[in-house]
Order: sequence, then C-alpha cells, then structure tokens
Amino acid sequence: MSDHEELDGLRAGLDTWRARLDELRLRAHLGGMELKDKLREAGETLEPAYRDAQDRLTRIAQGGAEEARTLAHSLKAGWEALQRTHRDLLQESERERKAEGDGGRHS
Repeated sequence: MSDHEELDGLRAGLDTWRARLDELRLRAHLGGMELKDKLREAGETLEPAYRDAQDRLTRIAQGGAEEARTLAHSLKAGWEALQRTHRDLLQESERERKAEGDGGRHS
C-alpha cells in the first residue's frame, strides 16, 4: 500500500470515528441522565484522542511514512476503544429505551 493510500485510509477511519462520536452524543442527548454521564466520561477520553489523531494526520500529510505507521497503530488502538465504548453505550441506550417502553417495569 502506498503512503497516499495509507493516508486516505487513515482519513476515512478518522471520519468514521467522528461520525460514531456524533452518534453517541445524539443518543446521550436523547437518553437518560446515566447514559449522558457515561458519554461525558467517555468523551473526556475520546474527544482529545480524536483531536490528537486529527492533528497527527495533518502533520503526516506533510511528513513521512514512519510517522504514518505510528499514527496508524495509534488510530487502531483508539478505534478499538471507540468501538467498545460505542457498543456499550448503544446497549445502554437500548436498555433505557426498552425500560421506557415497559413503563419502567423490569422483567
């Protein structure tokens, strides 16, 4: 894979990361207080990591291949953390939605 293709892949991954963060933010806005608190806590970690990755990608576009490999590794770790958080918060959102649908009754 060429450096250009690798940068394009990193940009696409970063765009997906941004979309997932936005989706979580929307679900938290629509969800209950507990979900909002969990997202706020996750955002305190994920948002700075996203901005750092975005800054590094900009530098890489002006820099070299070794930094691209380092960023790719860093983005992969961040992406995996985002996926776990995304999955957990979606599950929490679904539990809240079902509880509201049951009128707050628990099975």
